[in-house]
Amino acid sequence: MKNLKIMMMTLMVCLSFVSVGQDTLKVTPTGMSNSKQSFKILFDEGILLKRSEKWVNTTYANPDKVVSGFKTDNTLNKHFKVNGYSSSVSNLDGQHLAVKYTIDISIEDSLVTINFNIIEMKIHGTEAYLKFTSDFSSVGFYKKNGQFNGGLLQASKDLELFVSNLVFSYYNALLDNSMTSDEALAELKKAKEKLDLGLITQEKYDEIKAELLKYIN
Repeated sequence: MKNLKIMMMTLMVCLSFVSVGQDTLKVTPTGMSNSKQSFKILFDEGILLKRSEKWVNTTYANPDKVVSGFKTDNTLNKHFKVNGYSSSVSNLDGQHLAVKYTIDISIEDSLVTINFNIIEMKIHGTEAYLKFTSDFSSVGFYKKNGQFNGGLLQASKDLELFVSNLVFSYYNALLDNSMTSDEALAELKKAKEKLDLGLITQEKYDEIKAELLKYIN
């Protein structure tokens, strides 16, 4: 019953985030709308950083090359940046749309902020670029007069899906319930030390404790 309750609460949070992402992560004449997302997850900052590190290592083949923000011991700083690239976000008449992007991620206590930016869109293997709005040298999702380019409807949907999936995969990684009892106990001890030093409030400690007790046998 306890595990079922936890699963239901997690599912409700996930569903609410998905609906927000689907409504806001849209292609506009100036870029992706609301590409900056903030959400609060009641885990200790150390846990969120470990899960962020796991997501980076799972998502990218060479994390040390695409991520800036690693410490000398190869753990993540609470502010880090992903410089990503995908060679096939969409298929444009047999040619693949390649996208360069950055994700700036900041973790402050339980507040996680993601800022996603499209740096470059290019037809893979060519010198042809795609812009959000057409200019003198490149075609865009929107024409100069502000009208949407209907011929790129599928490409815009593919780009929106790519961004949404990437953001949600990170969010889902933060909600990972694979923490061991020993890991939870260690994080609880850290939180108690912070409380004793006056670094966090009693209310914050109680929130962390309530969450970690779910994992301690």
